[in-house]
Amino acid sequence: MGASSDAQFQHAFDLAVNQRSDVYVADTFNNRIQVFRVRN
Repeated sequence: MGASSDAQFQHAFDLAVNQRSDVYVADTFNNRIQVFRVRN
């Protein structure tokens, strides 16, 4: 385990994108929502 394993999805179930183009991914088996922020 480590940083690389923490970044991996375990059953990505759904995603959403907000008005700023940030992406939210529901990572079901890790019990979390990962957020990817888009910045220019």
